[in-house]
Amino acid sequence: MVWIQVLYWTAVAAILHAYVAYPCLIILLARRRPDASDSPNLSDRDANQLPRVAILISAYNAGKSIRARIENLSRSDYPTDRMTIVVASDGSTDNTVLAAKETHVSNLVVLDFKERQGKASNLIRAIDKIDADIVLFSDATSYFPPKAIKNLARHFLDESVGIVSGQVRMLTEDGDSAEGVYWRLESKVRQSEAQLGVLTGVSGAIYAIRRSLFVAPNRPTINDDMVFPILVKQSHHCRYVQDNDSIAEVIVPHGIRHEFRRRRRIGLGVFQSLPILLPLLRTMEAFAAFCLLSHKMLRWIGPFALITIFFCSFLLRELLLFRILICLQFLSLLFALLGLIGASNPSSTPRWNRWCAVATSFYSMNLALLLGFVDWIFASKKVVWEPTSRPEREALLRASNPVQTQTN
Repeated sequence: MVWIQVLYWTAVAAILHAYVAYPCLIILLARRRPDASDSPNLSDRDANQLPRVAILISAYNAGKSIRARIENLSRSDYPTDRMTIVVASDGSTDNTVLAAKETHVSNLVVLDFKERQGKASNLIRAIDKIDADIVLFSDATSYFPPKAIKNLARHFLDESVGIVSGQVRMLTEDGDSAEGVYWRLESKVRQSEAQLGVLTGVSGAIYAIRRSLFVAPNRPTINDDMVFPILVKQSHHCRYVQDNDSIAEVIVPHGIRHEFRRRRRIGLGVFQSLPILLPLLRTMEAFAAFCLLSHKMLRWIGPFALITIFFCSFLLRELLLFRILICLQFLSLLFALLGLIGASNPSSTPRWNRWCAVATSFYSMNLALLLGFVDWIFASKKVVWEPTSRPEREALLRASNPVQTQTN
């Protein structure tokens, strides 16, 4: 039974390293290293020195939100003559194209692609038609404060910078913060990695790439916000900066069902990306490869590690230690169930249930990854999906007037 115990503890070590040890290590390393990502002072610079920026939005059946999104971008304080808003319709069958054109924004370009190819492929064909210095990727349902674009673009005044990402602020329909423990920890880990010059992924709601450095993947993929930046950084060895003053606000719907669907789609995407990313490990610096393996790839095998842990525990149930561990595993599942019940009725959720929500998030994320793996087995080239339905911005504004929208 020794090999079963070895297998058990190896799976446990993989889970603990990915979710506990690595976050603690990377945050500690970042604290011991000064932040070298000083932001340029734009007050002394002429506006003509700012790069020409194209804000690229891939839209599919976004007729209800695209008008408000364009109006939001048009209120940016970035020089109008150096900013283009590009809406690329990915075979939309509603009024997305018409609604975009009816905004009559002077620096708007609408690309009406008739064939639906999925977000990543749609972005690639749109980039071919963009001649700006910088491509800023976003979506039809997020919102930028007025200074977000300038805060992001200022870093590209340094020619060594090739990729810049911002921060995502998640809000509920009532205007409250929707950022749980997992997302706050994930944001801190990404920030620490960026401080150490490492890139393992960005948020698709707000990231920018120098147009001349863009590299299109040679395989179908869903997760553009992971594959595009990593390909650029590894191909050109450029600098990556995370700007915490560049904010994208995203309204997330109540309930775990929408989040689970999103994570399942991401799960399909991560397994699609493996043939693209695995060859890069051979040419990466050792520390960058370690971070990619620890932060991403070990989490991707998390569902299989959990299955291994439960299966090995059952085989080793004759030993007292493993009977205790089996009880602890079922206790964690009970916490996850309580967290799921609390998520379905947040108004009556007691304070202690927030810790149960961590267990719910952990197990639901791994189940979504497992189902994403199944999707990949049966449809490895699938790149088209129904976008997550999000509340309209006007509903949030009616509910509250968040201070965040007035800052930065």
